[in-house]
Amino acid sequence: MLFLMVLESPEDKSKFEAIYYSYRNLMYWIAKDILGDAGLAEDAVQEAFCRLVKNISKIGEIDCSTTKKYIILTTKSAAIDIYRKWTGKELVLFEEEQLEEEACTEDAVQDRVFEAIKGLKPE
Repeated sequence: MLFLMVLESPEDKSKFEAIYYSYRNLMYWIAKDILGDAGLAEDAVQEAFCRLVKNISKIGEIDCSTTKKYIILTTKSAAIDIYRKWTGKELVLFEEEQLEEEACTEDAVQDRVFEAIKGLKPE
């Protein structure tokens, strides 16, 4: 991997390899979903990895939700930049927090319905 040549310490190289093998498929599918094109998605993932290499010191544990969110946002940002470059248009995506809030609300409603059903007495 060409990216490893940029990194100086063995720890950073090891961290980057772990990120690459853990998240490359997720990053590709996120970029492809935004761009709708396999080639552009690959470009976005490569750009995202370039950004990750530059900020490798900001990344802690590989398999934690904070790292995953950071990688997802980096990938989305790279894909959106490519989208803007190719179309000249703005792209509006749902924010992750908004989607999580909606999911939590749906879960709460489902829990309340389930509890209400459990409270019913058979006729």
